[in-house]
Amino acid sequence: MIKRVSKGNLTTLDMEVVLINAFNPRQNVIVPNVSWGIHDKLYHSLHECDLLVLSGSGYATEVEIKVSKADLLKDMEKRHGHLHGMIRRFYYAVPDTLRTVAEEVITERAGLLVVSTKDGYDYSRKGWDSYERHTCSYYHLDTARECKANTKALKWTDEQRNQLMRLGTMRIGGLKQKILTLKSKIDEKADRSDTDKGGVGEAK
Repeated sequence: MIKRVSKGNLTTLDMEVVLINAFNPRQNVIVPNVSWGIHDKLYHSLHECDLLVLSGSGYATEVEIKVSKADLLKDMEKRHGHLHGMIRRFYYAVPDTLRTVAEEVITERAGLLVVSTKDGYDYSRKGWDSYERHTCSYYHLDTARECKANTKALKWTDEQRNQLMRLGTMRIGGLKQKILTLKSKIDEKADRSDTDKGGVGEAK
């Protein structure tokens, strides 16, 4: 289980963290937000995928993440309908608050993954041989409905697998930059707070 650190309604980022962990990146190639660069001579370019999972056997699973009712309903209007010869399995992933709506509107061939939070406990070391228990929340993933596999889906070539991995590694630099930007903002906020308190922590 993964401990939840965010507050409020589940976000797309919350969902991505849960799903990537569930699909096991140690065994599968998992890349979020694939919007270009994947194609096949027979089926042409792959449509945009919120989360693309490529198994060791070379078959792909697409997960479409929706965190609002409006966005979920709008997705039903997409021309491609999440149908492509390179996709073997297709799921929608929604927060538990959208489970009922999703069960009513999504296509019969799509599976449904539901993310919720559960209360639990965490432990921190209090001494050399003792721990202190804290209440916390954990993410929980439930397969509300299994998908109907596309048995005619193509097995990905090594070249296509390498391209997907290349797209994944291209994200690392951008994510590192976002972390640095966020850290800088936190540091600036801390500096302003110290100044407002009259220079707490400065040498006297």
